[in-house]
Amino acid sequence: MRRISKSFAVLGLGVAALAVALMVPGCSNTPLAPTVGDNSRDAIQYGDAQLQDPAAMAKLLGSLLSDTDSVLVGGDGGAINLSLGGARSSLHVPNGALNASVSITALAWQFPTPWGTVTLYDFGPNGLAFTKAATLTLSTNLAKGTVLTLYWYNPSTGQWEVQAQSTVKNDGSVEFPIWHFSKYGIS
Repeated sequence: MRRISKSFAVLGLGVAALAVALMVPGCSNTPLAPTVGDNSRDAIQYGDAQLQDPAAMAKLLGSLLSDTDSVLVGGDGGAINLSLGGARSSLHVPNGALNASVSITALAWQFPTPWGTVTLYDFGPNGLAFTKAATLTLSTNLAKGTVLTLYWYNPSTGQWEVQAQSTVKNDGSVEFPIWHFSKYGIS
């Protein structure tokens, strides 16, 4: 594994708005708990819409936590780590999950919605598939046993779909399998 660079340049939708948001100082350093309950899909859809609307994003700046990183990962695996205030987030790619070296990028946002806090991820290169599941880990301030849901954005249907559910462990972390790159949301 070879670290490429920490960068605030992101490819994809909303690049200009996101770049402005990442450069503006004054964001909170307090980690937030993801949304729990029946409105979790609503929170994910709302959060994604806010990131794509520059006016809405401007209103979020005071509470938006974000980070981005890029790492070259080969057949021996590797990890990409992100910090959302005091919360940690990482993607671990196991040995043998990739057949060739790939520059992996990760961008994460965490912010409140009317239903609670959501954490959104955009991993690249878009569509990259693994032969073994990578593991997405998020630290939370939720109680042990709380169930969180991982959603992925299906561009074919234009919908956020449930991929997995996981339970918060003793240390406050939650883990999810990632088989391919897309946009993901945890609530």
